[in-house]
Amino acid sequence: MRTQQTGFTIVELMITLVVVVLLMSLAAPSFSSLVQKRRITSVSEQLASFLVVAQSESVKKNRPITVSFTRTTATNWCVGRAEGTATCDCINPAALDFCQIDGVAKVIDGNTLVSVELSAAADNFNPPSANEGAFTYDPVRGLMVNPADSGSFTFITDNSKFSLQVELSGTGKVDVCNPDGSKKVVGFNAC
Repeated sequence: MRTQQTGFTIVELMITLVVVVLLMSLAAPSFSSLVQKRRITSVSEQLASFLVVAQSESVKKNRPITVSFTRTTATNWCVGRAEGTATCDCINPAALDFCQIDGVAKVIDGNTLVSVELSAAADNFNPPSANEGAFTYDPVRGLMVNPADSGSFTFITDNSKFSLQVELSGTGKVDVCNPDGSKKVVGFNAC
């Protein structure tokens, strides 16, 4: 009496593996783009949220809040906030003027963010520079103390495929948009 064996033959297994490898090689570029879009979206939204919280914190505490930023390279940058009208040092945690509120550090550090660079910052911040600047929120209405202070932070992926811009108006309104006029990153309008 013969029993019939079931299962895969080596040829069937090899064909299945070849098909799986082909499908994975087709999906890998899409997955890479998806990861890059998510990273740049995350960084842009994190900064936008950081600025909105600084504005609301100024009104809530009834004190001016100053946001300072420093950019030494595309990957070495930081944005911090502190009470008062003086700028703060967001790079050196040991500095006496390190960005903090009530003893708690309030900093976004670009060194901790993977594959996202700050390509440019600022238009009219004080001083008007692409490498450093500051602006202060008025505690009464949450507007900029100097309405001429407006600017933007432009983030790009390390392969320069995707970019997003965080814009800040003189009224303190924060917006995230596609700087090149396209909709490469879905969900954000063109700047």
